[in-house]
Order: sequence, then C-alpha cells, then structure tokens
Amino acid sequence: MEHLNIVISGKIHIIWFRQSTLDKAIEFGIKRYIMNLPNGNVYIETEAGYAG
Repeated sequence: MEHLNIVISGKIHIIWFRQSTLDKAIEFGIKRYIMNLPNGNVYIETEAGYAG
C-alpha cells in the first residue's frame, strides 16, 4: 500500500476537474478523501495497492 497526501494549487482550467479525478480514482480502485481548502487549494489524501 502507498499513502499520499497531495495539495493542488493554482488555477484549474478544466471544467469538472474534481469530478473527473474522482471518476479515475473509482476506476482504478483508489481509496481517497478530497477537500476544498479555504485558500482555494484542493487537498487529496489517497491510498492504493500495487497491481501485480
């Protein structure tokens, strides 16, 4: 298992960025927690095993 804490900052130019990210996480079986931060950043906590 690998666990990551990610903060995405800056302007997001893609409509539905958060939804498309969620869709991919579900597709790949990635556990996730996503939260909008007060400063406009997006916080992502994720965990997944390795395919082998």
